[in-house]
Formats: sequence, structure tokens, C-alpha cells
Amino acid sequence: MIEEEKLREESKLAVLYFKSNEYTKALQLFNRLIFQLKQLTPTEIKQIRSNHYNLAKVPKFGELVHPKLSTLLDQKASCLEKLDKHNLALKESKLILKYEPFNVKGYLRIGKILYLLNQKFEAYKNYQTGIYILRSLREKNKKEDVDQILNSQANLTEKLKSQYKLLNQELKLEKEKKSVPNDSILRSITSSASSSQDSQQRKKRKVVKQNIDPFNQLPIEIVNEIVKQLSMIEKFNCLLTCKQWYNNLNKLQIFDFKCKNNITLDEFNVGLKFFKKNVSNTNLKIIKNLKINQVYDSKILHVISLLVKENQIHLGSLDLKDLKLNLQDFFYALYKNGWRLNNFKYMEELNLGINCSMKSSQILVNIFPNLKRLKIVVFIPEKSSLQNLPVNDKIFNKYKSLVLEDYPNLEELVLINHPKLLNSTTMRISNETYSPFPPSLISRSFSQLKDLTIVSFDLSNHLPILGESLINCKQLQKLYLENNEGLNLITLLQMFLNYKPNFKLLNFTFREVKVDNILNLQELGNIVLIPELSLLQHLDLYRNNLSHFGLIRLLKMCSTTLLSLNLGHSTYLDFSIKNQTNHFHPKQHQMQLHDILKLCSNLTTLYLNELNIDTIGIMNIIKQFENLNFEKQRSINLDLSFNQIDGIDLLKLLNYLNSKNLIKLNILDINGLSISEDTMNFILRKRLVSKINFDQNRIKWLQYGVNSLIVA
Repeated sequence: MIEEEKLREESKLAVLYFKSNEYTKALQLFNRLIFQLKQLTPTEIKQIRSNHYNLAKVPKFGELVHPKLSTLLDQKASCLEKLDKHNLALKESKLILKYEPFNVKGYLRIGKILYLLNQKFEAYKNYQTGIYILRSLREKNKKEDVDQILNSQANLTEKLKSQYKLLNQELKLEKEKKSVPNDSILRSITSSASSSQDSQQRKKRKVVKQNIDPFNQLPIEIVNEIVKQLSMIEKFNCLLTCKQWYNNLNKLQIFDFKCKNNITLDEFNVGLKFFKKNVSNTNLKIIKNLKINQVYDSKILHVISLLVKENQIHLGSLDLKDLKLNLQDFFYALYKNGWRLNNFKYMEELNLGINCSMKSSQILVNIFPNLKRLKIVVFIPEKSSLQNLPVNDKIFNKYKSLVLEDYPNLEELVLINHPKLLNSTTMRISNETYSPFPPSLISRSFSQLKDLTIVSFDLSNHLPILGESLINCKQLQKLYLENNEGLNLITLLQMFLNYKPNFKLLNFTFREVKVDNILNLQELGNIVLIPELSLLQHLDLYRNNLSHFGLIRLLKMCSTTLLSLNLGHSTYLDFSIKNQTNHFHPKQHQMQLHDILKLCSNLTTLYLNELNIDTIGIMNIIKQFENLNFEKQRSINLDLSFNQIDGIDLLKLLNYLNSKNLIKLNILDINGLSISEDTMNFILRKRLVSKINFDQNRIKWLQYGVNSLIVA
């Protein structure tokens, strides 16, 4: 769930960028915030509305969205307007009314942009529509909650009426200028018109009114885009307009099939029938997105059977999570229904949240050959029986043993095991429970794979398989490895050298599972470059076992392209004063920040969280900065969360950086520190940083789905 305090702070920063005429920066920040709000689930939104904004969990009007989404959309549209991207600004403004049909800001913004596009009459009609809708709302719904909506926008409503009047006068003046000079002749011609001509004109006006139906005037593709902008309630109202509209709208794909949590089997069946009818008149008959999060009364297998047996529907994307779901039951449901896979032949994305090991997961890419994205997460470690697995079925065994030379469609593969499965003392390995080993799926060849994620597996005896699979991933750009037994950084780098996969990573995350021997990377010999890392932009080495020498050697391979570096929770790297006699922390492993910043000249984000930085550490950092000499000031986002510094230590560092004018801190993360509000206000008032992210109540840096993929 998004942090509301963080949302407010980042919103303020975006507004500051806007007021400083830095519209591109503001736009980037607004885009990120809007994207985050759109990812929230209905349950999270209801909780936010109730706990943080004292609102009803479900709005009376419009769609269920975050209360700040419309404001951010309006601000984004304003940025686009300043950048002369008026058509894009208009699109964002219309989204405001989609989510909140009675939001006056939406009508004002749309009218302004239409005016700038010289579409004055459309702007006039927009203002007129807004006034009419607000008036209708007050007349038809005389309740306190309606009055609250209208009263909170009283000033904006007056501005809307004022804009409407001004534009009305302007249009009248323009019309008079275009009129015929000799008005008396025009009036005489008009007055001499016969009654039959008047009748014909009335008939023509009636014909015009009949032809304003968008289904008669516009191409179906345009109507489809228009309807997409409507709220869910407005879409259902359109279905009730008339029989012709109902039939026409059912030819469009205007709904996403996102089931409520804990949906009953009957409710799902009704929804499936509705969506089947909704797509029945399309060519492919595809339900683009189907999302199911828990089925009531353990009826998940019945739901899967319905998806298999229902005729004349196809799924484009299936997101299926259930506490009672496991792969063997999934395959059993297909087996009981005769392996009827016709409904899945166009499916490009499959997300599974299951309660067991990924037994026979390679079957998925054989039965769903058009998959582009496959994600499997074991999110609860419960004992699961394999008794339903159809081991004697010929078709099942054919799919299980089938190995193609290549699976060219898959672009993203995410495999996340539960971390408790790595602890053999907690859970015994057997066919009836779980396996900590990676599924055979990773041994397949995916020539177009761009994104590979493997989390919480025991790779000890599977390194050759992993190496062979990397050889086939020529297009890989993102590699995420976290909490995997039997694989350390030096082993992986050696695999790159031995297997030569020849991809070019842009994003590389490698997080050690445990404290290990210190890595100087001397094992690499005289190797100065690993081609797979030469274009890295984002490097995440959270909980690494590197020495400073090993770190610098690794950074030299990607120094010119690196933008983001995470050194949080390093085992051997810190900023304390060390003793030569200290066996585990020899002095040569003290982190030299000036070396890192000199080497990575384009670095914009640096994570130094959980490094036990204290008062002495801050003094060492300041001392290291004395050796820096940049040609121009550097702008960096810095994370110092969960260290051992106080407000005085922080002020020492920030005042020093400000006095030397070497580094400008844009965003400073200090979550988990004991910093007073007065200190933070002073820092912002003195503009020592542009923005501070601070959550004193946050108990750890790692958060599942935010900066970690380890399921809690």
C-alpha cells in the first residue's frame, strides 16, 4: 500500500518543480505518482479513504479510486499544457471526469485546453454540460453528502459559470462579425419565408437530432475509445439507454473482469456469462483481463472448470491467486475437462499465486504457447498432497516431457518461492510437501526473454542448468536474483565468463542469502570487463559480501552508464574507523565514497541504508568528500535509512555539502531514524535538500512488492 505521507511530500515536490518552471521534472514525478495510485487494489483504496481521508469506503458517485488521483491528473494536465502538449493534456483531463463525474476542476481544465486548441464551441458546450450536471445533481439528490460535494467546490462552480458566460459573449461577438452586412435584406428574406419552408426546416432539425447518436455518426473504433473514458456506473447506464445501445455496446470491450475478493462461485458464473455476452460480437471473443483473488468456500477448481468448459470465450490475461490453489489441482481440472485448451489459445499473460512447490511447471509453457509473461509465486508454505496429479494420463505426460528447441514468445519469467522452504529444519523435502529446488522450467530455452526473476530457491546443485539457460537468453535486459542458496556473486560472475551468454543487462539485482567469505573478486584474474554488465544502468547489491576493492573492480565494468547503485546492508563495507587487527573488518575494506562518486560520473541515486553509519561514520564521509573535485555540481538522491545517526549528524553532513557546493541532494530518505520534525523543517527551509522521505514508524527497510520480492 502506498504511504500517504510519502505521497503528500512527493506531490509537494512536483508542485515546486512546476512553480520553478521545471515542467519535465514535475511531469515525470506526477506520472510516477499516478501510476502508483492506479496499482492500488479496491481493498487498499477503501482502507485509505476510511483511515486517512475520513471518507466513505465507496464513493457515492464515480469510480473507486484514490482520493488524490483526480488532483494529480489535473496537475499533470497543467504540466502538459505548459509543454504545449495540448492533446495529451486533454486526454488526462477527461480521465478526471471518468473517475469523478462531478469534479469541477475537470470541466474547467477541459474547457481551457479546448480553448487553447481553438475549439471554442466545444469548450462552451463543455462548460454548459458541467453546469447542467451540477444543477441536476443538486435537484435530484437532496442529501447531505451531495451538499458536501457541491459546497466544497462552490468557488470553482462560480468560476465555471463565469467562464461559461464570458465564452458565450465571445462566441456571440464572433458570430456577429461573420454575419451578412445588410441585415435588413436578411430580415426581409427571412420574414417572407413560407409556412411550408418553416415546416421543412423543422423536419430538418428533427433529422439532425436523430443523427447525433454516436453509433450512427462515428466509426466503432472511435466510440470504443470514448466509452473507455466513462466510469463503471456510466458504462452500465449506457447499457440501459435503449436496446440498440445495449447491442452496440456489447460489441465493444468496455469492462475489465476483475473479481471482488472472496467471490462466490455463483457470482463468478454470473460475471462470466455477462463478459461472454460482452465479447460475443467481437472477432476474437477475447476477455482481455481476468483477475481472481480468492474464491469463497474453496471453490477454486470449480472456477477453473468453468473457464475451461465455457464455449466461445478466450482469455488474454489470467491472474489467479487462491490459498487453496496448487499446480497439481490446476492440471487436474484441465485433465477432468479433457484438456480443452481452446479458451486459452490467445492468452499472453499468466500470474499464479499458489500454496505449493512449482511441480511440473514446464507444462504451462507447453499448454499455453503464446505466453509473453509468466509469474508464479508460492505465497504460503502449506503442506500439499500430489494425489490429484494425473500421472497416468497420456496427454499430461506428453506435455510434461515435451521440450521444444525454443519458446520464442516468452518475454518475462518470474519465479518466487517462499523463503521458509529453504530452511530444511522447518520443512522436510518430499513429494508430498515442498521442494526448495528451482523448477525444471528454467531449463527451457527462451530466446526472446527480457526479464528473468528467481527468488528463494536452492541452486546448489542446479548451477549448470542455470548457466545453460542463460546462454539462450540473448535478449535479457533485467536479471533479478534474491535470497537464493548455493549462488554467490563471484560464482555468478564466473558463470558469465564461462558460459558467455552475451546479453546486455540494463538492470541487475543480486542479493546474497547469507553472510559469506569476503569477496575481493581476485578469482576473476585479470578480467577487466564482463560484457554482460557493460551497459548497466541500475545495480542492486543489497546485502553483498564485497570488499571495497571488489566493489570498485565491479563498478569499473559499468561506470559510464550506471545511474543507480544500492549498497545497503553490506556485510563488510562501512564508514567506521577500523583496526588493522580486526580479522573480519580489515581497514582496507572501509568504504571509500569518493572513489565511487568519481568513478560513476552519471550516478543519480545511491542507497547507503542499514550500514551502521554513526557519528564517526558521518565524519568519515565528510572527510572523504574533501577529496572530491567535480567540474560541476552533482545532483543525487540519497538513502540513509536505518542507520545510527541523529539530527545533529545529519545537519553536519548537509551543511558541509551545501557549503562546498559539490553535491545537491534532491531526495533524502531517512526512514527509521530518530529525527525531530523541527530538524526536518529546518533542512527544507534552508533548502539543504529538495525533499525528505521520513517514516519513523517504519520498522525495516525491506518491503515486499516495494523493494523486495521475498514473501513475508
